[in-house]
Amino acid sequence: CFLDEFLKMGVEEDGSVPPMKFEQVSFSHPITIGYTSGSTGVPKCIVHGSSILIAVANYVLINFDTDRDSRWFSVMPAGTAIWISKITKHFLGQTIVLYEGSPYFLSPTSFWDVLEKHKISHILMFPRALDEMEKRNYSPTKKHDLPLVRLTTVGCATKPKTYDFLLRVLKDSVYSTSLGCTELSQLALFRELTLPAYKGQMNAATLGMPMQVFDDD
Repeated sequence: CFLDEFLKMGVEEDGSVPPMKFEQVSFSHPITIGYTSGSTGVPKCIVHGSSILIAVANYVLINFDTDRDSRWFSVMPAGTAIWISKITKHFLGQTIVLYEGSPYFLSPTSFWDVLEKHKISHILMFPRALDEMEKRNYSPTKKHDLPLVRLTTVGCATKPKTYDFLLRVLKDSVYSTSLGCTELSQLALFRELTLPAYKGQMNAATLGMPMQVFDDD
C-alpha cells in the first residue's frame, strides 16, 4: 500500500516518531501541485507556493464561518483545487471527513446518513449531485438529526430549483454558491453571510481578490 510506505518515512528504525522540524520558506516555495479539469484540453498541472495556504485560510475562516470545531465533508477528486484546500483546513485545526467513492446514490438516505453520523457542519459539493438527488427525491427523513449545515456548491452554476430543494430539506441551513479559479486555487465570488443573499446570486468578492468586468469593447 502506497500510504503505508509513505507513513513509514516519518518513523525511525526503532519505531519512534522524531520531533517535527519547521523551516521558514518564502511565499513562492513550492508546496503542492494542482490539476485543471481538462474540459478545454489536456489537464494542466499548476505548482502552488506556500502562500496558497494563507489565501485559502482567508475565505475558509471568514466566508465559510468556521472554527476549530468545524467538520468538513467533500467528495472531490484528489489534485483539484478543492482537494488542496484540505491542507489549509488541517493547519487550522478543523476536522475533515474523507469518503472513498460516492455516497450520494447508494440509497435514498445514504448522503444524509453520512452527515448525521459524522456531525458534518460544512459541505463542499458539485450542484449536479444535488440536482440528481432532487430528481430522485433523495431527502432526509424526519428521524435524521442533522446539525446546522453550511453547504456550498462549486464548479458550475446552480439551478434555481436546487435552492428550492435545499430550502425544503435543510430548512435551518445556510446554502451558497461560489465561483473560483483552478489556476489560483482560490475563490473569487462567494456569498457573504453579513449581506443579503438572493437565489442564484453571489453577493460579494472574497477579500483581497481584485475583480474587473469586461465587455466586448
